[in-house]
Amino acid sequence: MQTQYERTVQRYEDRIKIDKDEMQRELKDRSQRLLEEKEAAEAKYQAKRKELKDVEKRLIGLTSTGETEKAVLQQKFSNLE
Repeated sequence: MQTQYERTVQRYEDRIKIDKDEMQRELKDRSQRLLEEKEAAEAKYQAKRKELKDVEKRLIGLTSTGETEKAVLQQKFSNLE
């Protein structure tokens, strides 16, 4: 009777170990997948941030050029009067 009990206990312990290992593997896989998604999102964010900075620089340059041209045209108009 004791050996039957020991075998039953051993089977349950083995099953618990298998389940535990499987859960750990799934958790590790999920953690890795989330880390990869996070890194991809961060890379995308940095690329968009850089793109926005470039657009901002171009806009500043165009605004500056436009203001300079406006001042020149105003001066020419003033000279015509």
